Amino acid sequence: MDIHNHNGTPGGGVRINPSDLRILIETQHLKTKLITGTTHASAGTQSTHAHGLGVIPTWVIITPTANGVVYKSAASDATNIYLKASANSITFEAIVIL
Repeated sequence: MDIHNHNGTPGGGVRINPSDLRILIETQHLKTKLITGTTHASAGTQSTHAHGLGVIPTWVIITPTANGVVYKSAASDATNIYLKASANSITFEAIVIL
């Protein structure tokens, strides 16, 4: 599905790829990805999750979807975000924003 500007020209849009449960919203000024995943099977161990922006994100907003705390464990790079959790295998959603 693509969304066009008010004048009908492509200038941004929404692309949904159901195979990896990621949503990319692009405009001329904002790039955002929704990432879903599970942290490492051992609490406190760093896990790596690809964000697909191709550049270092400005913000990463993390919401655990299970009991526990999920937090950034290292600076994000142009490919991945790095997370740790307070318990084993915590599911989460993260919004990555450029």
